[in-house]
Amino acid sequence: MKTLLYLLSFILIVCASCKKHKKEEVAPVKFHADGEVSKLYYNGENSVNIVVLGDGFTKEDLQQGGSFDKQSKELIDYLFTVPPFSQNKKYFNTYVVYAESKNRGASMGYDPSGRTKFSSHFSLQTERLLMAGNMDSCDKYIEKALPLYRVHLAVMIVNDATYGGSGGRIAVVSANSLSKYIFVHETGHTFAGLADEYVDEAIADNYSMNYIYFLPNVDVTPDLDRIKWQHILKRPAYQNEVGAFEGAYYRASGVFRPEMGSTMSELRYLNFNAPSREAIVKRIREITGLPFNAEAFFNEDAFNIKPVIAPSLSGVSLPANDFIGIKAHIQRLKTGKR
Repeated sequence: MKTLLYLLSFILIVCASCKKHKKEEVAPVKFHADGEVSKLYYNGENSVNIVVLGDGFTKEDLQQGGSFDKQSKELIDYLFTVPPFSQNKKYFNTYVVYAESKNRGASMGYDPSGRTKFSSHFSLQTERLLMAGNMDSCDKYIEKALPLYRVHLAVMIVNDATYGGSGGRIAVVSANSLSKYIFVHETGHTFAGLADEYVDEAIADNYSMNYIYFLPNVDVTPDLDRIKWQHILKRPAYQNEVGAFEGAYYRASGVFRPEMGSTMSELRYLNFNAPSREAIVKRIREITGLPFNAEAFFNEDAFNIKPVIAPSLSGVSLPANDFIGIKAHIQRLKTGKR
């Protein structure tokens, strides 16, 4: 009799286990709908607002917790490991807007056929230059999260493994393994209007010297008593790193950068230089309405003075011509309007 009871108990346990596994196996796969909005991070109404879009992501890629969700989170999380974003994360909101494309990948050259939601494409003239195509469509999807005037950093991830990116009105990066590093560089352009600090004489004529006045990390004088960041040079802690290094804003001579290297000059530098960090913090304070306190900034920045270099990224070139619409973007930053 006992043996029979044990056998019945065992059968009941097995049946219950089978039913449980069966239920788990048939659980429906959930997808984000086209145009859906989610909050990745939220720190209140009076914050800096980031909106992330994706192009070339098909329905399968929009599975909840799937490819696009993972890439969005990894990209934003990396940005908040880089000073001064890492020290100011509490002032940021991040929204994700889901967009379903018919096809994956970016086209070579602009393709208005609608194969992807925003017609993102690689330039036929400039290697590694990846751009959003249909800006009106981008704006409509951004506005699903917030009114345009409340968006301070728009980001697009393009579902293409080819290395590339651009900055300006939107920070655009591909799904390449190096994208998080490019993203920091493009954010420098898009969020704070930082100039490129590398030399590329072939494209220098595309960028007027008249814009230098508005770019916080380049100057035309080597005079340390008159250079834009001369107030930083008065602080002893910075004097071994900050100076006037000739070669910036695509010109080999006549334009100076603040430090030997930074993320705006070479991909292997994982940090912004001191004047760029200051410009980013000032922009955060301007948006949030908080006063900028110089002493507080420099006290907090004391941990960021030494450059951070990834030797494995040596020799990897940044996308050229990647500051898209520099004149219009400088105007947008000045007026606070997208």
